[in-house]
Amino acid sequence: MSLFGALSRHPLPVLAHFDHSLVVTFGLPPEQVRPLLPAGLDLEIYRSPEGDRFALVAVAAVSLRQLRLPYLPRLLGLRTIMTGYRIFARYQTPGGRILRGLRHLRNDADNALLTRTGNLLTDFDHQRIHAWTEQTDGQVRFVAHSADGTADVDIVADLAEPEPHQDAVFETPDDARRYAGPRGYTFSPGGDGGIVVVRTYRSDWEPRQVAVDVRRASFFQHGPFAGTKPILASAYYMSDLNYGWHRGRLRPARAG
Repeated sequence: MSLFGALSRHPLPVLAHFDHSLVVTFGLPPEQVRPLLPAGLDLEIYRSPEGDRFALVAVAAVSLRQLRLPYLPRLLGLRTIMTGYRIFARYQTPGGRILRGLRHLRNDADNALLTRTGNLLTDFDHQRIHAWTEQTDGQVRFVAHSADGTADVDIVADLAEPEPHQDAVFETPDDARRYAGPRGYTFSPGGDGGIVVVRTYRSDWEPRQVAVDVRRASFFQHGPFAGTKPILASAYYMSDLNYGWHRGRLRPARAG
């Protein structure tokens, strides 16, 4: 194995503090999403009572600070705004346990150092963006501009909306929480036919479903999603929490 291959397996634990975190999930036909997963991962599929089947793809937007290795002081941590695109997926361990997590397709940040180190230490395709957040009474807005326009974001979360449930995909809010709520694992190809599994952890874990106005999410207009028609399924917001990633662990691509 090459040194680069070993480094790209998320070899270091990382800590950060999230000021704002918004994850907006969309439903798409499974056949349009399944080819984007590497061997060893299965799609998370939601089946409605009417028999409709949806794969789930999320746009995440995070304003964070103190991003650092655990043994470094907070003052040396990075401050940035990140956006990212994830597929809800499942991995079966050799012992038969099902891990429910996310396959990262792309991560963008407005910090050049973070994009360079992110591409060295993971395969998450980090790219540079220009981004900012706006917070007003009862609302948080994330805006991101990519260099080529393929990953622009403009999403407003209405934190005061009393009935934020989106009913176009999920039958109930409980269904939304079960299928599109925050996940504890991320997955990526291991380079040797395996899957790199990274476990996450966090403090003050109180995600809440919110209403959103998706003014722009251009990622779904380009590349493998060009021509698709994503359906807004749910949105979860969190604030003021500590978040961390353990070192990645290479696991076999298929059970047994």
